[in-house]
Amino acid sequence: MKTKICLVIMTLLLILSGCGKKEEEKKQETISDYEQYLFDTSYVHEIDVSISEEDWNDLLSHPADKSKYTADITIDGETYQDVSFSTKGNSSLMFVANDENSDRYSFKVNFGKNIDGQTYHGLSKLSLNNLFSDTAYMKDFLSYEIFRKADVNAPLYSYVWLRINGKDHGLYGAVEDIGKSFLKRNYKGKGVLYKPESEGVSLSLEDIEAILNGAPVSTGEAAGADLVYRDDEIDSYSAIFDNAETKAEEEDYRRVIEALQALSKNRDLEQYLDTDEIIRYFAANVFLLNYDGYIGPMLHNYYLYENEGKLAMLPWDYNLAFATASILIPETDYADPGRLINQGIDTPLYLTGEEERPMWSWIVKSEEYFNRYHE
Repeated sequence: MKTKICLVIMTLLLILSGCGKKEEEKKQETISDYEQYLFDTSYVHEIDVSISEEDWNDLLSHPADKSKYTADITIDGETYQDVSFSTKGNSSLMFVANDENSDRYSFKVNFGKNIDGQTYHGLSKLSLNNLFSDTAYMKDFLSYEIFRKADVNAPLYSYVWLRINGKDHGLYGAVEDIGKSFLKRNYKGKGVLYKPESEGVSLSLEDIEAILNGAPVSTGEAAGADLVYRDDEIDSYSAIFDNAETKAEEEDYRRVIEALQALSKNRDLEQYLDTDEIIRYFAANVFLLNYDGYIGPMLHNYYLYENEGKLAMLPWDYNLAFATASILIPETDYADPGRLINQGIDTPLYLTGEEERPMWSWIVKSEEYFNRYHE
């Protein structure tokens, strides 16, 4: 009898132990390790980069090349060797390159570029943003928080104090790269990511000089970044497919084109669009007055996520949110934040039309979706 009781107790303990393990495993699935470390927002983290003087001087001499250098990086006392270190960005890069008194570039770190499988607690890539055109140093931080409040998947963000070769480089924003780690954290690793960008929208040093002298920025050729359905040819959407952030093949491209065709005909939207997430995405964008993206004239600064033929949009780069994109198009009423703050939420597009922004226009066309957007 005593033996049977002992066996029953042992069995119960094993079952309870197993339940505890399952709960722990479930917790680990929902909270990435790197979220608990670098993206703990309760304090400013410390990052030290060690790069050879030769490579650092070469980077400073040719920042626009975005060459990848080998460096060591120490994050809050943990050192990772032989990471890839490079400049990143568009306007944030070129404006600094045009400034003789600054070397505060934005940087990208790839932990596994040179050492296969190396990550920072599961994070494969990290962006270090120089907070360009953000005198508050809080636009990106607040924007991503607002997206999370709106229940839209957004990159993690924290503040870091950056040193390069022992010298203070200043306060930076650390941003989770939207890539494989992001997919794993939010979508169990499923789906394909694209970062659409109009062809010709990237700035050169000559463009920066012209802008500083009052010239407007070119909005480039949409080439699919407007999400307008053109035809069934893959080449017609080069601004999407040439900017795949994860592995993508022809069958993946075909699913996107099929979804865009359905969007153009305003049919089967629930089958082809994550309607709830897209509506929340636009609500947050309109609230943030972010015209340096899809609701403005320049088609970039968003990610397109596709999984099993269904599309969603994800946020990226909000240093010109809160109606401060006037730096891009001077000498127009676009340069007046007061004008934009009073823009109606039902008509948020600026310097573009609904026919050129079909991913917004389907919301307006339906009373059900429009009411959901208002909510």
